[in-house]
Amino acid sequence: MSELKEGAKSYGAIMEGVILKNLVLRWAMVLLLACGVCMWTGCGGSDDSDDTEETDNSDDDGGDDDGGDVNKTGVYEQDGGTVTEDLKTYAATGTDESAVYVYGAGTYTLTNGTLTKTGDTSSADDSNFYGNNAIVLAEDGSTINITDCTLTSDSEGSNGAFAYEKDTVVNVRNCTISTTGNSARGVDATYGGTINIWDSEITTTGAHCSALATDRYDAASGEPEVNAYNVIAEVSGDGSVGAYSTGTFYIEDCVFTSNGSGAAVIEGTNSITLVNTDMTVTLADKYGVMVYQSMSGDALGNTGTFDMEGGSITVNGGPILLNTNDEAYFTLEDVVLSGSDVILQTGKINWGATATNGGVSHFTAINQDMTGNFVVDGYGNITAVFPNGSSLVGAIDPDNSTNQNTGSIEGGYVSLTMDATSTWTAAANSWVDELTLSTINSIDASSGVTITVDTLSGVSVTSPYTLPGGGTLVVN
Repeated sequence: MSELKEGAKSYGAIMEGVILKNLVLRWAMVLLLACGVCMWTGCGGSDDSDDTEETDNSDDDGGDDDGGDVNKTGVYEQDGGTVTEDLKTYAATGTDESAVYVYGAGTYTLTNGTLTKTGDTSSADDSNFYGNNAIVLAEDGSTINITDCTLTSDSEGSNGAFAYEKDTVVNVRNCTISTTGNSARGVDATYGGTINIWDSEITTTGAHCSALATDRYDAASGEPEVNAYNVIAEVSGDGSVGAYSTGTFYIEDCVFTSNGSGAAVIEGTNSITLVNTDMTVTLADKYGVMVYQSMSGDALGNTGTFDMEGGSITVNGGPILLNTNDEAYFTLEDVVLSGSDVILQTGKINWGATATNGGVSHFTAINQDMTGNFVVDGYGNITAVFPNGSSLVGAIDPDNSTNQNTGSIEGGYVSLTMDATSTWTAAANSWVDELTLSTINSIDASSGVTITVDTLSGVSVTSPYTLPGGGTLVVN
């Protein structure tokens, strides 16, 4: 697209000398050039939103980082400069109109404000990627500070607070954000923008309306960023999660309740770090945290990182951790896990160019108690490490399906390393390709349960080996 635009500019330069000699030809060529540019650029944005329940982002063909194809406006609009206001009310009602819109590297500060938004977006993609129709929108390296404010929207594509472009920052402190339309997230950042939010409450009820979100970026802009402290959020629509990361998230002392989908999502080579945060999923059979690559073009790479220390993840029957079509690094330290018999599920689900791509999961448990299974299908791999007093009561690869990637044993590939302070009690027949132990006393199984191992390292036993609980260790 950019090459075609540049070609149009060169063509216009060549024609300039000709049209100066002939007034009639001049106007004819201007008209022709305008029509040509319109055809080259498409003259409008797409609205090809992804209705897949688990994904929060829209799914189009990528496009250029052009800031959207519509004219952004604001009831309060500021181009550069520094302005501070108090006790202001701004109500946006027009299409693609924000209550507050700051650009041109401006700085705007509002305290004790009331900001409302009605009037649907003209393009869901422009709202998702560039912030059109948001209640509060900052771009062009601008900074918006809102404190003790109420933000409310009742329209499509009306995100609460939006930071678009690198060096753009929106700071939200002690605010209440409520949205009811679809594609209306609590806070959102794209193309290198940053959201910082403290001591606030977020409620969303529409589809694809995560409380904390990032969306599209590219290599030039870098990843968007969200930092949240003491935020209470509840989301209820399809595809709406507590935190959806296509960037870098740091979340501390927060509480998330998800009524329509999972608790958190990482797409591509991006990350979420949680500290002392509680996440609850109320809908049955939804994941707690998912790492994946949707192939939509919203997130680069395929290595997601999820780190959690303290706090809790509560689900209603679905897997606590889920990885597909990506390489995931999960670290849990002293986290309370409940509501599922699956700790980690890795393998093929719905995403990927062929819809057959599994996941590669690296899992570390530090001082972590776990009750549940590690499930891997024939397209998935799990490498797990249990150090520092961790414990697992459950099965590993209990389904033992045919492995399509390695051909090892018969099931999905699993490697487990345990130190002398950690324990695993197999609750059902389990299969492990590589098991590394500091002491044989780290593993156990009840009578009738067999742990089958392809390679055993660190200890030496005669196979079959009878475990203290009456179960059997078989080394192939």
